[in-house]
Amino acid sequence: MGMLVNGLNEIRDLLATLITSGEIGTGTTTETKEDTDLETPLASTETTNNTAVTTSQQLVEKVEFLSTGGTGAITEMIWKDDSPEKAISRLTHASHTKTNEHDLIYETRWFFKGRFG
Repeated sequence: MGMLVNGLNEIRDLLATLITSGEIGTGTTTETKEDTDLETPLASTETTNNTAVTTSQQLVEKVEFLSTGGTGAITEMIWKDDSPEKAISRLTHASHTKTNEHDLIYETRWFFKGRFG
């Protein structure tokens, strides 16, 4: 048995609807499937300034943290569902210093593949 393209696209659409915000922070551990939030959120950075674009078996989520948001060293980012609040995906990366002189954009691509797809 394998997941059909229609089923994969239904899962993609559910995830696209579920993600409502993004947040950045600092953390020292790599992401794990047990993560529930950022280790240390950066003050004033949760944003709903995100977009979802879907194509067959693919979801592209993009979130923009404006220069007017929090500043400081960033080593992690999280996609969230705010109702009820829960983490969907956590990403860790090399340290980057966010200042009030530039916006910061994250783009994540999810690919849905089944045995037949």
